Amino acid sequence: MGYVDFYKTDFGRQVLEKELVYVMQELAPYKKILSIGSGPCVLEAGLQQIGGKKVVCLDSSRQMLEECPDFMETVHGEAKKLDFEDEEFDASLFVTSLEFVEDTDRALAETKRVVGKNGKVIALLLNPESSYFKEKSKKPGSYFNKIKQKDLKEIKNMFSKHFKEVEEEYFLGIEGENVFESSEEQKAAMFVLKGIK
Repeated sequence: MGYVDFYKTDFGRQVLEKELVYVMQELAPYKKILSIGSGPCVLEAGLQQIGGKKVVCLDSSRQMLEECPDFMETVHGEAKKLDFEDEEFDASLFVTSLEFVEDTDRALAETKRVVGKNGKVIALLLNPESSYFKEKSKKPGSYFNKIKQKDLKEIKNMFSKHFKEVEEEYFLGIEGENVFESSEEQKAAMFVLKGIK
């Protein structure tokens, strides 16, 4: 099942709804947002249509960007070398993408460069300690096994080097195909980092 097809399932729609509500709340005051590693812009399209934001979607896969809705602005590129002006965006977002980047520290430095003063950066990371992650990573060919950085403490340390007022939390409980609120490390499928430039 492909990424876009996942969000067409009942389970995928539940996950998307929870992620979208969370991101809209976190980015409420920000207008122009860069999504790094956006894939086919599923969450970003909702953020733009429902949340009234201007979202620019960046991904290293042209194939993924071709799946984006026509109304979305897309850019083919790498997280470690963003082809944008300094302080061009009010905020930036990584949705299960930062952990797949080869050079996490460089990607965060570039993100800091393109986000304006007092801009917010949010990273929703897959939580390797969750039962959801452990179940999915057992499957042969799972994209969970392509993660470059599984050490959440190390990612947080790099994140804290570039941003201030860093907060962390576990989010989005998943057991089987049940989606629920949870901040428990073993149940929450996501680990979230938030910071201010």
